[in-house]
Amino acid sequence: MRHLFRTPEINNPLKNIEILNLVIIDLMYKSMKLNYHKSTHSLLKLRKLLIFTLLSLFTINIAWGQSQRISIAAKNKTLLSVFEEIEKQTGLSIAYNQTKLNINKVINQDFNDKILSSVITEIRILMIKSCPLL
Repeated sequence: MRHLFRTPEINNPLKNIEILNLVIIDLMYKSMKLNYHKSTHSLLKLRKLLIFTLLSLFTINIAWGQSQRISIAAKNKTLLSVFEEIEKQTGLSIAYNQTKLNINKVINQDFNDKILSSVITEIRILMIKSCPLL
């Protein structure tokens, strides 16, 4: 007796393996696609958390650096020596352009227990006042 649904391709063991492989590949693809969407969603959350944390740390670090209190006796000292004293007291580095800033300019003002940002602002004002108009 002959079965109605039996075909020679199904009876071929090599063809059965190929079909089974295709089914397995299809299932793996669907699983990977589902896992990919889950993993990308969690990676996006992790990336947002990391960016927020880094920005918070940078903001705290900048605010801490500018709010340090320093005292400098800058009567008849050059701008370079004032910058060196600020670097000693705060541990921060001061960058400047030597072609645009005369670091040999003498400062005649003391800064007693002042916030770093206000000291830098006052030095800038002193430099602007002493600069001749063009």
